[in-house]
Amino acid sequence: MFRSLVLLFSLVISACAFADAPQSVQVTSPADAEFQEELSSLAEPTQIGIAIRDLATGQEFSVNGDHLYSQAGLSKIHVLAALMRASDAGRIDLNAAHTLSPNDKLPGGILHRLGDNSVTMTLRDYATMMVTIDDNSATNVILSRIGIPAVNETLSALGASDIRFAGLITDPRNPEDNVASPKALVRCITALHEGKTLSPRSREDFFSLLSTPRLGSLRTAIPRHIRVASKSGIRGRLRCTAGIVYLKNHPYVIVIMTRPSSAHDETSAENDPATTISAISKLAYTHFAQLAPAEPPHISSSNKSEHP
Repeated sequence: MFRSLVLLFSLVISACAFADAPQSVQVTSPADAEFQEELSSLAEPTQIGIAIRDLATGQEFSVNGDHLYSQAGLSKIHVLAALMRASDAGRIDLNAAHTLSPNDKLPGGILHRLGDNSVTMTLRDYATMMVTIDDNSATNVILSRIGIPAVNETLSALGASDIRFAGLITDPRNPEDNVASPKALVRCITALHEGKTLSPRSREDFFSLLSTPRLGSLRTAIPRHIRVASKSGIRGRLRCTAGIVYLKNHPYVIVIMTRPSSAHDETSAENDPATTISAISKLAYTHFAQLAPAEPPHISSSNKSEHP
């Protein structure tokens, strides 16, 4: 009991120092304090960045949450949001066919493995391949139709102007492009969840695509009956993941980002980034699953949503 009270006191003092931070909620219970301490113990050895937001209360937890990390495949979340926004504006038709020539294929993904064959699919099909199997060629098809400026305009509309999209990355030796902080990504995903910038139909399409069943360090730590809308990124030795876990009483946004690990780290189960991400995901699920139902945070009428 004494240990929990000490943890609570220290974290409340720390939270007060950041009282002016937008949309942040102070740690208020011994359970929260213990959760924050356990997150720190998992993240600090390898400088992992974590940001988590309880969508039922608005409460936030983070470790290295303001640090910048390479987004790797997470940047495709922004491309998908921009695609849906362009569809809402009538600038593109998701059911329109587009032919990908062999010369336009990029390494990585199924489309590249088709060799010299041209591929014709709808933009919706390309979007599905982009977010489910991280296909770079599919991503470039979408970018050729909507343009990179549209992605950055969407980020600004979501209140995430501190995230800038520089274009598709294919060289793993250059990890500093398309960087973002875990907190900025949580803010972006939360805004999409609340219905900002997208119509209700496009918003449902957006999260349905991200909910397509797939394996991953975030997903494997959560019971299969719980819906998860997420996207992972793998680039060289770098790992990251972001999404929403639709826990009944406490759905939450979670973002976990790593630095590129060394060859030595990858031979150690203790320092393996995938293992650590899974442990953090399991810890977060366990924490929120044991909480009582909460009153939902206030959302202005213009941002209300019917999504679960």
